[in-house]
Amino acid sequence: MHIFTHAWHPGTVIPGSASAFVTTDLVAFRDRAEPPRGGMGLLVVGPLEVPQQQRAASGKVQLLDPQGAAVGSAAAAAAVAAGATTK
Repeated sequence: MHIFTHAWHPGTVIPGSASAFVTTDLVAFRDRAEPPRGGMGLLVVGPLEVPQQQRAASGKVQLLDPQGAAVGSAAAAAAVAAGATTK
């Protein structure tokens, strides 16, 4: 079951030892008081569009290639509200 979909911009590269933070609001992420936040040298992308009724979801994040084949996954507890992130 898909909770949301995010299309990465062509050329986006996540180094093997790094993380990417996908947020619903880039400005709110930057202005957060607690980490992760702006100014930390993190890869932050967005905006992530999540239907209101699904903004407190938890589950599994899957990374799919353009043909829809799974190329990676991770467990995720998402607090997907304005300014919150999914790592």
